[in-house]
Amino acid sequence: MQTDELAIYLGQSAETTDFIVDCLDHWWADNQADYPEIHTLAINLDGGGATRSDRTQFIKRMVSLSRDRGLTLELIYYPLYHSKYNPIERCWAALEQV
Repeated sequence: MQTDELAIYLGQSAETTDFIVDCLDHWWADNQADYPEIHTLAINLDGGGATRSDRTQFIKRMVSLSRDRGLTLELIYYPLYHSKYNPIERCWAALEQV
């Protein structure tokens, strides 16, 4: 958010837990060298169906990602119905204008 960079990953099926974590892992593999001092990732989540904190597959995959990459992950959930605080909503708004 500080650099105004955006990465968009596209898939051919419905959003799934595995797709989300795989994309995050891919992004970190591509960008880790740019952030050698980073050991914690703060991940903003909207509480959607695939990323809810009660989804055991999502949490299991996030724990594996954390261990495999040697990262601390902070999952930050936005309150329900408060998308105005979510930065990605501003990105969607900008993309809709194109």
